[in-house]
Amino acid sequence: MKGLLALARQSFFEAMAKRALRAAIRDRQKAIAGRNGQPSKKAGTKKTVPKAPRGLTQYLVTTPTLQLLESNYTYPVSGESSYPEAFRALWVATAGLKEEVYVPAYLVPEPDNPVSSDAVAVVLDKWVVGHIPRGAAKHFAEFLDGRVGECGARVYFDPNKVRNSVELNVSFPPQGTSESYTRDIPFVGSEAPSYDMHLVTTRGHRMTLTHLNQGVTFEGVARVEMSYGFEPEIVDDQTGSFMGSPYATISWDFNIFARSMGGSYRVRYKLELNEKGRPKLTLDGSGLPEFRKSKY
Repeated sequence: MKGLLALARQSFFEAMAKRALRAAIRDRQKAIAGRNGQPSKKAGTKKTVPKAPRGLTQYLVTTPTLQLLESNYTYPVSGESSYPEAFRALWVATAGLKEEVYVPAYLVPEPDNPVSSDAVAVVLDKWVVGHIPRGAAKHFAEFLDGRVGECGARVYFDPNKVRNSVELNVSFPPQGTSESYTRDIPFVGSEAPSYDMHLVTTRGHRMTLTHLNQGVTFEGVARVEMSYGFEPEIVDDQTGSFMGSPYATISWDFNIFARSMGGSYRVRYKLELNEKGRPKLTLDGSGLPEFRKSKY
């Protein structure tokens, strides 16, 4: 029995000695690598990249503004999440008493914007809180022609300061209050359409303007209408016949784009039968943003 205990103690101390030796070898290797200017594995796994400050762009609007025709508080603003400091300043200015406030908004053209010369900044008080969506920015930039536009804005302050958002009370296409307003549904696309919007379904297809046969292709102009439900509607622009809706996974993006275009837009479409004999609807994606599966 005593012999077994002695053997166990010897094995234990030998294991501890080997463990200490391995640790000493690792420390030695790290020291040598440090003298040679080579970082150890642990030190080199993370790189510290300085982050640029965001959300502090300011414009002091002192010139007379162009009053824009109102519509309703549903026009979206892009990029609010990039300006958390601006929303924090606005929150402080309202004494943090409300989660929803109504304030004037200024639309300031930014011809020197590095992303797009058609960029139009949305300014509340003196803070940039986002931009006019890219799909419609050119219309605003051309209409404003260097002038500063003014309209109303509804601001939502997220209690968690994550999803602050702004909606503008402005008509589209943009018009001045002194001008007669005639609603024009914008056309999106090019003269040479590329039918690459394959994620469109014709579920509930009820078109009556044509009878499709295998191998026959019908082309026309569709109107995509924003819906306050989940899926926007796609109808034939000439007859108003319902053609289908985008898949639910991308309908959020279609709705946001339709809102930026005034609630609806027109686009070329191609209608044919797929290999199973079912209607296949494809939209001209040459002028549309790259829709992707939504996380919502």
